[in-house]
Amino acid sequence: LAKKYAYFYHLWVPSGVFPLRACPPDFDLRDPIHYQTPESKAIANGAKLYLMVPPELRAQTMKYEHFKQLFTSTVNGERGNILKPVKDSVMQLFAHLSPGLDPVALGDWRKRTDNPAFLSLKRNPANHDEVYTPLALILFEDPSAMNVSGLFKNKALTQVNHFPAECIGHTHS
Repeated sequence: LAKKYAYFYHLWVPSGVFPLRACPPDFDLRDPIHYQTPESKAIANGAKLYLMVPPELRAQTMKYEHFKQLFTSTVNGERGNILKPVKDSVMQLFAHLSPGLDPVALGDWRKRTDNPAFLSLKRNPANHDEVYTPLALILFEDPSAMNVSGLFKNKALTQVNHFPAECIGHTHS
Protein backbone atom coordinates (compact mmCIF):
# COMPACT_ATOMS: atom_id res chain seq x y z
CA LEU A 1 0.00 0.00 0.00
CA ALA A 2 2.73 2.47 0.98
CA LYS A 3 4.77 1.59 -2.12
CA LYS A 4 1.80 2.26 -4.40
CA TYR A 5 1.07 5.51 -2.55
CA ALA A 6 4.66 6.69 -2.99
CA TYR A 7 4.70 5.70 -6.65
CA PHE A 8 1.30 7.04 -7.70
CA TYR A 9 0.62 9.95 -5.34
CA HIS A 10 3.40 11.39 -3.18
CA LEU A 11 7.09 10.67 -2.60
CA TRP A 12 6.61 12.14 0.89
CA VAL A 13 3.63 11.71 3.18
CA PRO A 14 1.91 15.13 3.20
CA SER A 15 0.89 16.70 6.48
CA GLY A 16 -2.72 16.27 7.48
CA VAL A 17 -3.11 12.72 6.14
CA PHE A 18 -3.17 11.25 9.63
CA PRO A 19 -5.15 10.34 11.59
CA LEU A 20 -6.74 8.40 8.74
CA ARG A 21 -10.44 9.21 8.45
CA ALA A 22 -13.29 7.72 6.44
CA CYS A 23 -13.69 9.34 3.06
CA PRO A 24 -16.81 11.50 2.58
CA PRO A 25 -19.46 9.75 0.44
CA ASP A 26 -19.19 10.37 -3.33
CA PHE A 27 -15.82 12.07 -2.84
CA ASP A 28 -14.29 12.97 -6.22
CA LEU A 29 -10.50 13.39 -6.08
CA ARG A 30 -10.57 15.16 -9.46
CA ASP A 31 -12.74 18.03 -8.22
CA PRO A 32 -10.52 21.16 -8.06
CA ILE A 33 -12.39 22.44 -5.01
CA HIS A 34 -10.55 19.83 -2.92
CA TYR A 35 -7.19 21.49 -3.62
CA GLN A 36 -7.94 25.17 -2.99
CA THR A 37 -7.04 25.50 0.69
CA PRO A 38 -4.54 23.74 2.95
CA GLU A 39 -7.43 22.16 4.87
CA SER A 40 -9.12 20.83 1.73
CA LYS A 41 -5.77 19.54 0.43
CA ALA A 42 -5.24 17.64 3.69
CA ILE A 43 -8.71 16.09 3.37
CA ALA A 44 -8.05 15.16 -0.28
CA ASN A 45 -4.66 13.64 0.58
CA GLY A 46 -6.27 11.63 3.37
CA ALA A 47 -9.01 10.52 0.98
CA LYS A 48 -6.41 9.31 -1.54
CA LEU A 49 -4.90 7.06 1.10
CA TYR A 50 -8.27 5.93 2.48
CA LEU A 51 -9.51 4.97 -1.00
CA MET A 52 -6.32 2.97 -1.65
CA VAL A 53 -6.95 0.75 1.36
CA PRO A 54 -8.99 -2.33 0.40
CA PRO A 55 -12.55 -1.87 1.76
CA GLU A 56 -12.31 -4.98 3.94
CA LEU A 57 -9.21 -3.56 5.72
CA ARG A 58 -10.30 0.07 6.23
CA ALA A 59 -11.71 -0.35 9.73
CA GLN A 60 -8.62 -2.22 10.97
CA THR A 61 -6.29 0.29 9.29
CA MET A 62 -7.95 3.23 11.01
CA LYS A 63 -7.78 1.47 14.40
CA TYR A 64 -4.17 0.25 14.15
CA GLU A 65 -2.20 2.69 16.32
CA HIS A 66 1.16 2.18 14.56
CA PHE A 67 -0.19 2.52 11.01
CA LYS A 68 1.11 6.09 10.64
CA GLN A 69 4.68 5.15 11.64
CA LEU A 70 4.71 1.96 9.57
CA PHE A 71 3.20 3.63 6.52
CA THR A 72 5.49 6.69 6.70
CA SER A 73 8.65 4.63 7.15
CA THR A 74 7.71 2.42 4.19
CA VAL A 75 7.04 5.46 1.96
CA ASN A 76 10.37 6.95 3.02
CA GLY A 77 12.17 3.69 2.25
CA GLU A 78 10.48 3.33 -1.13
CA ARG A 79 11.44 6.85 -2.24
CA GLY A 80 15.02 5.76 -2.90
CA ASN A 81 13.83 2.80 -4.97
CA ILE A 82 11.64 5.08 -7.08
CA LEU A 83 14.38 7.63 -7.70
CA LYS A 84 17.15 5.08 -8.37
CA PRO A 85 16.21 4.52 -12.06
CA VAL A 86 16.36 8.29 -12.61
CA LYS A 87 19.80 8.44 -10.99
CA ASP A 88 20.92 5.43 -13.01
CA SER A 89 19.72 7.11 -16.21
CA VAL A 90 21.50 10.40 -15.66
CA MET A 91 23.58 10.07 -18.83
CA GLN A 92 20.45 9.65 -20.94
CA LEU A 93 18.76 12.54 -19.16
CA PHE A 94 21.62 14.92 -19.92
CA ALA A 95 22.52 13.56 -23.37
CA HIS A 96 21.01 16.66 -24.98
CA LEU A 97 23.94 18.65 -23.54
CA SER A 98 26.52 16.73 -25.58
CA PRO A 99 29.25 17.42 -26.55
CA GLY A 100 29.55 19.92 -23.67
CA LEU A 101 28.73 17.34 -21.03
CA ASP A 102 31.74 15.61 -19.55
CA PRO A 103 30.62 12.21 -18.19
CA VAL A 104 33.59 12.15 -15.81
CA ALA A 105 32.29 15.35 -14.23
CA LEU A 106 29.18 13.55 -12.97
CA GLY A 107 31.15 12.06 -10.09
CA ASP A 108 33.39 15.03 -9.29
CA TRP A 109 31.87 18.28 -8.00
CA ARG A 110 35.02 20.25 -8.86
CA LYS A 111 34.72 19.24 -12.50
CA ARG A 112 31.00 20.05 -12.49
CA THR A 113 31.67 23.59 -11.30
CA ASP A 114 34.09 24.09 -14.20
CA ASN A 115 31.82 22.55 -16.85
CA PRO A 116 29.63 25.11 -18.70
CA ALA A 117 27.05 22.44 -19.61
CA PHE A 118 26.47 21.61 -15.95
CA LEU A 119 26.48 25.25 -14.93
CA SER A 120 23.76 25.94 -17.51
CA LEU A 121 21.51 23.53 -15.61
CA LYS A 122 21.85 25.72 -12.55
CA ARG A 123 20.68 28.88 -14.31
CA ASN A 124 17.31 30.11 -15.45
CA PRO A 125 17.35 29.91 -19.28
CA ALA A 126 15.32 33.13 -19.48
CA ASN A 127 17.77 35.01 -17.22
CA HIS A 128 21.33 33.66 -17.14
CA ASP A 129 22.28 36.10 -14.38
CA GLU A 130 19.73 34.57 -12.02
CA VAL A 131 21.32 32.53 -9.24
CA TYR A 132 21.02 28.79 -8.74
CA THR A 133 17.57 27.41 -8.06
CA PRO A 134 17.31 24.42 -5.72
CA LEU A 135 14.91 22.81 -8.21
CA ALA A 136 16.64 21.19 -11.17
CA LEU A 137 15.30 22.67 -14.39
CA ILE A 138 15.34 19.27 -16.08
CA LEU A 139 12.50 18.16 -13.80
CA PHE A 140 10.05 20.55 -15.48
CA GLU A 141 8.26 20.26 -18.81
CA ASP A 142 9.09 23.91 -19.53
CA PRO A 143 12.24 24.95 -17.60
CA SER A 144 11.44 28.64 -18.10
CA ALA A 145 8.07 28.16 -16.37
CA MET A 146 8.70 25.96 -13.34
CA ASN A 147 5.25 25.08 -12.03
CA VAL A 148 3.72 22.12 -10.25
CA SER A 149 1.71 20.94 -13.25
CA GLY A 150 4.91 20.54 -15.30
CA LEU A 151 6.94 18.80 -12.58
CA PHE A 152 8.48 15.47 -13.74
CA LYS A 153 7.08 15.99 -17.25
CA ASN A 154 10.30 16.91 -19.05
CA LYS A 155 10.53 14.99 -22.32
CA ALA A 156 13.80 13.36 -21.22
CA LEU A 157 12.23 12.12 -17.98
CA THR A 158 9.10 10.77 -19.62
CA GLN A 159 11.19 8.86 -22.16
CA VAL A 160 13.26 7.12 -19.44
CA ASN A 161 10.34 4.78 -18.88
CA HIS A 162 10.67 3.55 -22.47
CA PHE A 163 14.42 2.80 -22.46
CA PRO A 164 15.37 -0.83 -22.88
CA ALA A 165 16.68 -2.27 -19.61
CA GLU A 166 20.15 -2.74 -21.11
CA CYS A 167 20.46 1.04 -21.63
CA ILE A 168 20.26 1.71 -17.92
CA GLY A 169 22.47 -1.13 -16.78
CA HIS A 170 19.81 -3.75 -16.07
CA THR A 171 19.46 -7.09 -17.76
CA HIS A 172 16.24 -8.94 -18.37
CA SER A 173 15.67 -11.98 -16.18
